[in-house]
Amino acid sequence: MSVRKKALDREGCFYYALALGIELGRLSTKG
Repeated sequence: MSVRKKALDREGCFYYALALGIELGRLSTKG
């Protein structure tokens, strides 16, 4: 269970960073 949660957290962090990067890219393109 602990290992599964750790993997889930890592995946969540990855998607969070991905969404953040896309958002930053859109802002820089707009500006």
